[in-house]
Amino acid sequence: MYRKALFTTLLGTALLTNGVEAGRGNGSPNDPRIDATKVDSQQTLLTIQGDHFGSSMPSVVMGRWQLKVKTHSNQEIVAELPKGVSGSSYRMQVISGAPANASSEPFFTTLFTASNP
Repeated sequence: MYRKALFTTLLGTALLTNGVEAGRGNGSPNDPRIDATKVDSQQTLLTIQGDHFGSSMPSVVMGRWQLKVKTHSNQEIVAELPKGVSGSSYRMQVISGAPANASSEPFFTTLFTASNP
């Protein structure tokens, strides 16, 4: 019998263009920043660590999915992984609710599906 487990690893941020991404604004130092991601032991929740996530409910976009945020603080977001997500690399962004819907630089995370006997 095989069990599937999801693991995430930090690949880092990319697509930096002088600190500004098209449609993003001024690249303020107070824009949300993703530092790391991890998956819980039941493989249902994704924890995002960083800074400047804001006090209002943020949005999290991973690949083609908008994740449902369960809890959040200024430095951590816990969101539900979508059903049917497979092992792959995903582009992720956090959009803060305030101020002015600032978004993080794109962050790339990889979910691994591993078979364990």
